[in-house]
Amino acid sequence: MAVHLLLLAGGKGTRFWPLSRPERPKQLLPLLSEKTLLRETYERVRSLGKPERTWILGAKSLEKQIRGELPELPAGRFIFEPVGRNTAASVALGAALALKEDPRARLAVFPCDHHIADAAAFRRAARLALKAAREEHVLATLGVRPDRPETGYGYIRVAGAIRTGRAQVAEAFVEKPDLPRAKRYLSGGRHLWNSGMFFFSAAALRDAFLASAPDIWEPAEDLAASYPGRRFAHRLSEEYSSIPARSFDVAVMEKASNLRVLPTDFGWSDVGNWEALGGLLDETEGNRIRGRVMALDARENIVIDTEGLTALLGVENLIVVRSGERLLVCRRDRAQSVGELLELMDTE
Repeated sequence: MAVHLLLLAGGKGTRFWPLSRPERPKQLLPLLSEKTLLRETYERVRSLGKPERTWILGAKSLEKQIRGELPELPAGRFIFEPVGRNTAASVALGAALALKEDPRARLAVFPCDHHIADAAAFRRAARLALKAAREEHVLATLGVRPDRPETGYGYIRVAGAIRTGRAQVAEAFVEKPDLPRAKRYLSGGRHLWNSGMFFFSAAALRDAFLASAPDIWEPAEDLAASYPGRRFAHRLSEEYSSIPARSFDVAVMEKASNLRVLPTDFGWSDVGNWEALGGLLDETEGNRIRGRVMALDARENIVIDTEGLTALLGVENLIVVRSGERLLVCRRDRAQSVGELLELMDTE
């Protein structure tokens, strides 16, 4: 049961404007090091599989950039979607391709825009989840122990007390809660953050799709049947847009009954917005900064400047991001709303 890695490199990263643009979204940005999040993801997971069993699913418009980030992978392992159809379509197509090559394949699915502080602990957890996928006909995921009442993450409710080092029955996937409910989740000891990383045999995933979202699986499987070659590329460009656009969580995981979750704690963040990124930056004189910043009587600000010098005087709790001719200034408690701001703009 060989392991196939599915790396989801789609997404627009609108909440990281102005650094994130259509031609260079979040996963292609070096937010926390000199390497892009995509490159960091691949280096973190590559020992779990092999290059010839690694699939990169991303946007056709980003083909050159994505290939340039991972030049060591075989050319045929990149699958570029002509239009975005959300994560369920990406996972279904990647799984169908792996299943076509290997009916006994196991799959590990990873977003390419997250941060993990302890890569070794992450790999240990991933291998345990893959072990569960080998031994049982289940859909497994990694759940992160919450350390605060976070309202920006989805949660997983565990059957019974949370136990480290073993896969447990997951009762339900829970949508992002309001603050009072998030506080109850934290104190109750039965909820984990949903990391968005998944592990299963290709056969178990196929059965789950057929049970809950056959309208996504069947066209994806039909497309995969023509891989590789020009006919596959032509059909992908012509037919992929007809696959329904739903998230993998909603289409499959929320409806499945054979769920397992492995509780983990390896310093995970989905780096979902500027506020989340600020929490990962070093503190300098009461502010979280990247770039050249001068501050006087200023505290609790997040500042990213890729162009020159930003000077702060007497301000608190702001996000300030400059990239080229674009400048963002907002309160930290409005970080989740940057995407809404972009909807009002004629250009990004």
